[in-house]
Amino acid sequence: MPDSHTTTVRLARLADAPAIATIYNQGIEERRATFETELRTAAQITAQLVEKGEHYPTVIVERDGAVVAWASAGP
Repeated sequence: MPDSHTTTVRLARLADAPAIATIYNQGIEERRATFETELRTAAQITAQLVEKGEHYPTVIVERDGAVVAWASAGP
């Protein structure tokens, strides 16, 4: 049966910060995706998005309107 979900990749917006923080923190709590140990708040993610701006973009993946993944570039 074909996948009937709508998946979109786009640049992150500041409004995506809470969802990005949730995904980020899940990786920290489960210790499978990162060596990071400090949880991030939506405010910290917002600041990071602003700081990186267009020079180091963050992208998100939406599935049926919900953010399900993200990736970020950096120096």
